[in-house]
Amino acid sequence: MQIWRGFYETRLSTGRNVRIVVITSNHLRHLAYAKMLHDRTTVSKVFIEEKSAGSRSGSLQLKEREYFPTISGWMPDSYVGCRNGEINSLRIQEEIKKQAPDIIFVFGSSLLKENIYSIPKVGCINIHTGLVQYYRGVDSSFWALHDSRPDRIGATVHFIDKSIDAGEIIFQGKPDILSKTDNLDDVFLKNCICGFNLVCENLETLLAGNIETRRLVERGKLYQIKDKTPEKIAEVETKLSRILGDYCD
Repeated sequence: MQIWRGFYETRLSTGRNVRIVVITSNHLRHLAYAKMLHDRTTVSKVFIEEKSAGSRSGSLQLKEREYFPTISGWMPDSYVGCRNGEINSLRIQEEIKKQAPDIIFVFGSSLLKENIYSIPKVGCINIHTGLVQYYRGVDSSFWALHDSRPDRIGATVHFIDKSIDAGEIIFQGKPDILSKTDNLDDVFLKNCICGFNLVCENLETLLAGNIETRRLVERGKLYQIKDKTPEKIAEVETKLSRILGDYCD
């Protein structure tokens, strides 16, 4: 298991006075990403959306504590909290405008509307825990496993626009630490860490404004929470060890 400890100890200067805001949620994996950015560079404010634990709360919450053991109880020095779905409100819009951000780093919030993602000068940079040419929306690693395509598990760092997970692609990568003993939560969280690493390894480039992108030519299928039924979960769990075993050997 790969435990997230921050990994990158060198603190970066924003150099040209880049103003950074983070939008995320209160789940441990999301706070871990905010802390990574907070520890690596100067973040003016973190906006934290209060979200429920979700339908698989028990197992995923326990697994998050294993992967991010230092995050429980951590909160940034300067943050604004909001209710689930309030992230696009006038109140939050005005709070973000006060920060005059160049870049907003996003992970785990509700879908942002144009009144929010149009604020930063450079743009809103999001982590999607899927390869967007194959899977968009939620639970992308799950759907890759459902299709018996572990080779399509990966993360995408992209700009946010009016589409859902179809903005211009900045980076993509795949977790290189999958194991045949992983369960669905392990795969999901390792994919989150893959996204963290994509941002962290390239943070200096992003802050310098040297951002090269490519357009998404073919959009992957869009999945919603309701698509992941108990029957489909059981189906994937039954074949998971075989799929990962074949892939990891």
